[in-house]
Amino acid sequence: MAGRYFAPRVIALLAHPRRLRLVLAGAVFAGLVLAAALMPATGEILGKAARFVGVALAAEIARMGAPSRIFSAIGARSLEIFLGHQFFIAGAGVMIVALGGPGVATGIVLTPAISLVAVAGSVALREVLGAARMDFIYAPPPPLAHHPSRGAVGAAQG
Repeated sequence: MAGRYFAPRVIALLAHPRRLRLVLAGAVFAGLVLAAALMPATGEILGKAARFVGVALAAEIARMGAPSRIFSAIGARSLEIFLGHQFFIAGAGVMIVALGGPGVATGIVLTPAISLVAVAGSVALREVLGAARMDFIYAPPPPLAHHPSRGAVGAAQG
């Protein structure tokens, strides 16, 4: 019945190569996650494969319109996200263990949610620290900081 009524829409959706790759990568990712959950003996191998396919899926999503802008914004703030996300992930892990521990279904739902909270929380933390004039936390140590050569500065000033 679904094929009878929705086939033209599905064909139109998949006619674009990028959408087709996105759907295929999503289906493979979902299949690997499900297989890892149902076959514990092969879970480690399938879990690693799912991670690789997940990266390919994220790369494909990043090439699309609005997601591309989101990934660009995240990339522009990668230092503050890198430095701050661990606090939020650790806090979420403590809460999950305190509330009964993770399961496969819980992990599938919570992993994207925790990632979103970690990224947004890291950006918010950066803003709070900036407002408190604690920007030095995100600055490299003076010996590692980039200092333009005097010749380049003089040439740039003209």
